Amino acid sequence: MKGTSKAARVLLAVVLVVGLGACSGKRKRLDDDVADAPAAVSDVSGGGESAGAAPEATTASPSESPASPVTGQVSLKGADSITVQEDDGTVHEAGLGPLTVVLDTQAGVCDTGELPHMCTVDQLKKALKSGVSLYAAVTIDGDRATRIEEIVRN
Repeated sequence: MKGTSKAARVLLAVVLVVGLGACSGKRKRLDDDVADAPAAVSDVSGGGESAGAAPEATTASPSESPASPVTGQVSLKGADSITVQEDDGTVHEAGLGPLTVVLDTQAGVCDTGELPHMCTVDQLKKALKSGVSLYAAVTIDGDRATRIEEIVRN
């Protein structure tokens, strides 16, 4: 019975850390969260810990901050990634995934719904393949583009 309550506390701590991470704007892949959970449970089942000690695997680093957007010309690279070339020539590469948010203001990518148009990654790929010019603010978290928001240049 004692081991079950430790596992429940660890599971609660993992859920709390994941929830706080989501509230802070930092998006993690579900696979990463699942991979962290068994490590935390195995740390608690190690035996010699006191009931009040929190396992290290569930502690979020205070230095982590949400990714800031990179602004530039977006191009398709391969099947599932893009490059963003900033005005100073710096190039950033990021993968595209099903959770990537694509916002289009000029109907170059898609034209359904209210402005900004919420487009799919497939619509973005099709538009970039057909030669649509897209200047955007791209939020890159790790190696993934999490948000692509078109910017209209003045």
